[in-house]
Amino acid sequence: MARSTPQPGDEIDLDAWLEEGGDQTPPPRRGGVMMRHPLLLLAVLGLAIFLLVRSWPWVAPMFAEPAECGDISKRPEQRRADPAAVPPLPTDAWCHLTGVSQSRGNLATGEAREDTDDPYEKQAGRKIYVKLFGDRVFAVLPASKPVIDYRLRQLGLVGFEVDTVGRIFDPDAIDGYGETAKTLRLKFSIPSGESIRVFDTTDDPADRWPYLVVAIVLALTALLAIYGLIRLLLQRRADA
Repeated sequence: MARSTPQPGDEIDLDAWLEEGGDQTPPPRRGGVMMRHPLLLLAVLGLAIFLLVRSWPWVAPMFAEPAECGDISKRPEQRRADPAAVPPLPTDAWCHLTGVSQSRGNLATGEAREDTDDPYEKQAGRKIYVKLFGDRVFAVLPASKPVIDYRLRQLGLVGFEVDTVGRIFDPDAIDGYGETAKTLRLKFSIPSGESIRVFDTTDDPADRWPYLVVAIVLALTALLAIYGLIRLLLQRRADA
């Protein structure tokens, strides 16, 4: 009696099948567990899309052109001339900004190294907050060679020019910056009700490549789930 063609899901002994004269074409292979369960595929698809949407704000700046925040030192004069002509500064975005440090006093993160006399090694890894002339904007500068050289020559960072792209944000609206905002207001005598901005020149969108890798993995997972759902639908239509 001729053997019936094995169907997906049947337990097959391939060697016994061939010895008994079965079709030389290997029996259909069973798909993976996930690829055979539409509800599981839908759950994976939904979770991948949810996580991709949540992570996209960290990835998007890598592909967007930075906004133009202009010259911070000119904003007060422009506001007096025509308040409507001065747009508010972004609360969280990358932009190109120019400005000049106005205060001799500044804040620095971390502690200076005490085990070296080299001025560059002593400040390595630190970030320096300076108040810019004009609006209430604080620039975050790396303790790099140009910054340290200027500081040593001028005995401070008054007049240091900032002309670069960085991330500008409202420290009162970003988790983890509440104490920073409080310290800056106390240091520079800014009332608590007045809005301030931090312009971080050390934050580079290119440094967020791990988020891009995660986004790519999530996108591939979503595509795989969609493929599985389409495959199941076609199989069911063929069996109908």
